[in-house]
Amino acid sequence: NFTYSKAAVISSHIKNLVAGTNFSGVTGQVNFNTNGIRNINTLRIYQYRKDVNGTLKPFEIALLQPLKNGSVTFRYQQGINDSTVWPYGIPHDGVPIEKTVTVHVSMTVIFSAASAIGIIFAIACVLFNFVQR
Repeated sequence: NFTYSKAAVISSHIKNLVAGTNFSGVTGQVNFNTNGIRNINTLRIYQYRKDVNGTLKPFEIALLQPLKNGSVTFRYQQGINDSTVWPYGIPHDGVPIEKTVTVHVSMTVIFSAASAIGIIFAIACVLFNFVQR
């Protein structure tokens, strides 16, 4: 068993360093409380779009707001919806799309009967070959 006598001091020092962290990140301002938990007021969601000059620039499209009860609210900015964010449809997420093909019962019966006749014919040919040797 390993024990370190200054573990509480180091832990306290790390918490103080984390609590002092404050910078502007991709999702907004990043800072932490004294317990080392991130303070999140509102996350801003951006999409890169071309401006009138054809230059790609970040464009704020939505807000994500955590609530005190643990749930989250997602809200598009005014004038923005799924069709403006994804003009060519929502992009494929990598999950394969499976299509089910159905066949009429009569086709199933016909092909099953043809298969059975083929199997019987093959067995008859093997028996004929075996007997005529």
